[in-house]
Amino acid sequence: MRNYLTERIMKKEYYEGAGECLECRDKLPVDTEKEREEKKKILRQLLAKAAQGNYDEQNYREGDLLPEEEYCRYLEEDGSFSDLPGSTESILEAFARLACITERHHWRKGLPWESGERKETVLKAIIKYGRMEIEREDKGICRFHKSLFYLPKTSVSMCFALYPDFMDAQERPEKQAPLVTEAMEVLLRVIFQCWQLPLRNNHTDAHPICVDRFRGHVWWIGANGITYRPVFYAAVLLCTPEMMDVLAEVAKRALTPTSHGNTDESFWKEGICADGLGWGHDRQNYSNGYPTQGVISALNILLDLKDTPWALRKEEICWEWVIRFMRGIGYMEYRDWVPPMIGRTSFECDGLYKPAVLTKYIRQIAIRVLNLAGDELTQEQLHLLYRTLLERSPERVGDNRVKGDTGCRYFWNNDTLVRKTEEEYVFFNMASSRCDGVECAHECADTRNFFLTDGACLICKDPREYRRAIGTWQVSCIPGVTARELKNEEIMPETNWQGYHSKHSFAGGAVRGEYAAAGFIFEKDETRKKDGSGKIYPEYCREMMGVLAYKSCFVFGRTGVCMGAGITDLKPEYGRNIRTTVNVAERLTDTLIFTSAGDKEQIAQGEERIWPQDKPVYITQNGILYGLLPQEGSGSRFLVWTAERMTKWEELNACNRKVGNESCPVLELAIDHGIAPSGERYCYFFDTGSEEPSAIIGNPPFHILENSENAQAAESADGKVIQAVCYGKGELLLSGSVYEIRLAEPAVLILEEKAGELYLTISDPLQLPERKCTLEYRRKEDAWKKAVVSFPENPERGKQAVIRLEK
Repeated sequence: MRNYLTERIMKKEYYEGAGECLECRDKLPVDTEKEREEKKKILRQLLAKAAQGNYDEQNYREGDLLPEEEYCRYLEEDGSFSDLPGSTESILEAFARLACITERHHWRKGLPWESGERKETVLKAIIKYGRMEIEREDKGICRFHKSLFYLPKTSVSMCFALYPDFMDAQERPEKQAPLVTEAMEVLLRVIFQCWQLPLRNNHTDAHPICVDRFRGHVWWIGANGITYRPVFYAAVLLCTPEMMDVLAEVAKRALTPTSHGNTDESFWKEGICADGLGWGHDRQNYSNGYPTQGVISALNILLDLKDTPWALRKEEICWEWVIRFMRGIGYMEYRDWVPPMIGRTSFECDGLYKPAVLTKYIRQIAIRVLNLAGDELTQEQLHLLYRTLLERSPERVGDNRVKGDTGCRYFWNNDTLVRKTEEEYVFFNMASSRCDGVECAHECADTRNFFLTDGACLICKDPREYRRAIGTWQVSCIPGVTARELKNEEIMPETNWQGYHSKHSFAGGAVRGEYAAAGFIFEKDETRKKDGSGKIYPEYCREMMGVLAYKSCFVFGRTGVCMGAGITDLKPEYGRNIRTTVNVAERLTDTLIFTSAGDKEQIAQGEERIWPQDKPVYITQNGILYGLLPQEGSGSRFLVWTAERMTKWEELNACNRKVGNESCPVLELAIDHGIAPSGERYCYFFDTGSEEPSAIIGNPPFHILENSENAQAAESADGKVIQAVCYGKGELLLSGSVYEIRLAEPAVLILEEKAGELYLTISDPLQLPERKCTLEYRRKEDAWKKAVVSFPENPERGKQAVIRLEK
């Protein structure tokens, strides 16, 4: 079996070098010559099957492609497009046009060529523009999107469309016209770039066909590694078994988890997280993008290799990690709405696009897992996957139903607490020094999404509360956030691939049934890091910095309690008020204010109310009751606005420039801490239940135990549940109406008496290795008892521990 083109391109050291390399961590077995020949036959079969249709990744460039004749009128006899400049900038446009032309004449599905002259001219154009690409001397960071993604994809498409010519050039070059052979070789060299470029300046540059090539750099892992690069079809077209050996191994290990404690040992430092979400572009929650696409591509590779020498062995993969990931990312959507918390398109005004994509991804994962492992899954796993396919059917996109798992969930790798039920959705997004923030790319995506992990807390019963209102947001005043009050125009748009996180490592959470607790110490970190290309973007809005706050959120079923303490302006020279925004949502119903005595009045449109913190304020809107609770010694004020505001989508995302703005009636609730606060506090609650507001106001389902820089804690009305975020500043006594807890260590905990038993759910918000926590507890008036808790280790360091206590 001859591979003439491959022999001209593929040096032995490209695939044999890894076996002798002392720096390679992952070495694969070497095949016998007989095994290698058998694998080549399989690769030929895979190619013959794939080439029956068009290549399905036709995102060659931005903008629409025109009909063939529109391009051919500019195609000169020597293969030049007369309307394109003769620079490297024209290569992508030329290849996109050539792919469009060749696809129209696909050997199996297209029209016959009208004349040999046109086909010959197209081949000349392939050679001309292809050589411009492969002869470029720069092999580094500037060779990214075009050279690795788009051009190799267009080349794969053309090889498929010209499949008989390609095979003749590979197997019978002496019988093929030199022009055809040269064109096919050029296409293959462009395709091979997706394995070669950009140079990593390490040992893998000398032997790019190795597992280590796909590890340790953001451009070579997740979707950047195996989705956007056509690496699978490069292996098939080059008919090189060692390339597929590498991809099979990469695909299998891509389905294993990473976590904060094991990024040095885990296969990828992004992808599936042990907590059930996914990291992309380093350690940021990107569950609707890079990690999900990478997982699906890994599953696709393994599916394509079924019944081949690279096929999975039974139980070779722990499918539970993949299923947990599928379930976890389902929490990132509510009633066909994706909250604006994930990725650089958070503020893109796109209707149903994002939930439709997320639903498609979840379906694809379920289908592929069933096809790959249906015979080794448990009945529970099978039931879950089939339920997912039913709920996530394409016809149900836009039906406004709650899909996927429900309940409370804390994602310890992503500092995120979510409550998702049929009645409400709560998303509390925290920050720590362990996680990155949300990336921003002001020229092509979000322009100012710098506060999304600063304690943002979204609360809604109906996503309509946010769909339009987001367009009116001042980004420093996002619901839940404590920050310096800045107008959008005061915040410089920027590109920041790591986003902003906190200087502090403290962030943790715990969940037990209908109860949940989460908290963190926030102080925005202004450190500028190099991106994947080594570039640092030094300019940013410094006034965003210098605010310190201890923030927490507790869930008692349908009631949530949010607290803040130690709120301090560390940079008073920047001026402006510091405020905590409770919510900014569209007014879907009348807005009513209640007093403690049960009196109520309606707030008129366009009205502004300001109260000192001398008594509680209760407001209802769209079935949610908000309670702003006074804090002793606090000088903060309660603010309530009802107003018609124009959306300004163009201020939030570059893709919104053509979006029409409109007027939106909003309710804005906030707590104003004034200028240069020091040690300020706040406390507010929200209730989404169906009870009359007066019933909750007169008998709230919780009591506040403490709100300080040492701890924030609350108990249930009957005293049988205590929830606490303990910052470990010193000895702490939490004294509830039924139970007391004493400890001096950082922890997030829930103590619950249920059915005559006493349970402790506790997590380590610092995620330290081999850590144990010691605390004392008692029922009031009883003797103190001691509990020592060991926390989970890698890859689940950060996950909560649950123990039953002696009563």
